[in-house]
Amino acid sequence: MKLYYKDDCPFSLKVKSYLSETGNGNRVQLLNCNNVEYKKALASGGGKLQYPCLQIDEEWLYESEEIIYRLKEELKIHIESPITDYITCVFEKFIKIKSKVSDMEGKLKNNSIPF
Repeated sequence: MKLYYKDDCPFSLKVKSYLSETGNGNRVQLLNCNNVEYKKALASGGGKLQYPCLQIDEEWLYESEEIIYRLKEELKIHIESPITDYITCVFEKFIKIKSKVSDMEGKLKNNSIPF
């Protein structure tokens, strides 16, 4: 198994944190896509540059929650990670806030906010 990631990607951090917290960081090959060769391998193998990406044989998984779920299955991890669960909660709230801000920006741009 290979995990393609970027240092500045919060979702990559989430998956890497999960591996570290559960003591399984050494069971997955970590490939930092700041390295051009790894970035090319991800683009050609998986078909897109999206981080994180877990490669299991010919399968390419891109969503952090799906990756964590598969890691639990593949590595037979039977413990939960409270820190990763907390991070998931924070990310969900952040995404909701970001969506609301985008909606408000669109309304401001279209002058459709009633005053």
